[in-house]
Amino acid sequence: MSTHSHQTLREALGAYVLGQLEPELATAVEEHLATCASCRAEYDELAPLAGMLSGVDPERAAASALPDQPPRQLDRRIDETLHALRTPERRLPRWRMAAVAGVAAVAGVAAATGVVALVWPEQPNLPPVETVAVDEISGIDASAVLVDHTWGMEIKLVGSGFEEDVAYDVVVQDEDGSRYSSGAFVGVGGNTLTCNMTSAVLRDDASKFVVRDPSGQVVVQADLRA
Repeated sequence: MSTHSHQTLREALGAYVLGQLEPELATAVEEHLATCASCRAEYDELAPLAGMLSGVDPERAAASALPDQPPRQLDRRIDETLHALRTPERRLPRWRMAAVAGVAAVAGVAAATGVVALVWPEQPNLPPVETVAVDEISGIDASAVLVDHTWGMEIKLVGSGFEEDVAYDVVVQDEDGSRYSSGAFVGVGGNTLTCNMTSAVLRDDASKFVVRDPSGQVVVQADLRA
């Protein structure tokens, strides 16, 4: 039986379809695909890419570059969602809802020296943005949105009341109870701060995220289970 976690095996699917895995991990993926319907479905979607990549001109692919920043439309949409959350007369109910539905699309796929490059189109289809309800301790006011990506998820947290010059840790927990650090930030007292954090935990596998102060006390948390 494989000792690899479900998340590790799922993240390895891309390399598996390209034949880039070590034999031991490739065998573990094959065994996992025989028993996991969701990973099998994802594999079925990825498998055709192997054939597509075999016909890519490496020189042409090398000329393609991944932008340093995501599309401006995505940042604007996230900011508008957070603004709506923090405007009293438009305060949304405190339960999870889909703020904006979207489908992540790949505009171009290229292969060069074993690397797959994704190229933003001029008018990209933006990834889904999800508003999540958060629970805070007294004195802190916070709101958050998630951006679902193929590599994991992005957490954008806006809040005030975090003690000035105090470092806070952000952790994402998956369905198995494993915890993964998603970064840290320093409080600015009564001023409003905006934090952009990322996690390799896939949205479907995430059960919660928490913000802890140096003593380990949870000051903000969000239940991410559907």
